[in-house]
Amino acid sequence: MNRKFALFLMIATGNCRAALIRVAMVNDAEQIASVHSAAFAATYKKVLSREVYEPMLGRIGQGRWEKYLKTPPDNSFLLVAEVQNKIVGFTVVSAQQNEDEFSKQAGCDCEITHLYVHPSFQQKGVGAQLIAEAKTHLKAQGCKHLFATTLEEIEASKIYLRKGATLLGSRECPKDPTVREVFYGFRLDSK
Repeated sequence: MNRKFALFLMIATGNCRAALIRVAMVNDAEQIASVHSAAFAATYKKVLSREVYEPMLGRIGQGRWEKYLKTPPDNSFLLVAEVQNKIVGFTVVSAQQNEDEFSKQAGCDCEITHLYVHPSFQQKGVGAQLIAEAKTHLKAQGCKHLFATTLEEIEASKIYLRKGATLLGSRECPKDPTVREVFYGFRLDSK
């Protein structure tokens, strides 16, 4: 079976369990930016006001990810999901406490700051694989409670509940009052 057909078969059947999850390298920046741009546009264009969406979209680019990968913040890492040698998703995780009221109340000591999957690979298990691997890495670093923030209006936000998170709370989004932020927490110190 040739590679293009195998990739088509995985997409058509919704089976991306074969995605390779690994730590990102500097030369991944272009593909990460491509996934980020495509996933951001597909997800947020329908949800955010134009005044908020357009400037945020303008900040997405290869240079941003090259800079991050060359000099990542302390206690932070970026994982990518690869299918057939192509990056189809990524997550950025920080082992630092978020200063948000919900994360403080829950005692969270690490956070998923980005989770993006290319639109053609959404709803195929890639995001779940990225979350699972991030939790494994964080647990090994001694983190006990993982925090994630997203928007209530995004259908994919429910992935956190499906992967074992607890809803910590919600509020009006400070950047765009037409939407609501939702906050999730995972316990990493239990099975």
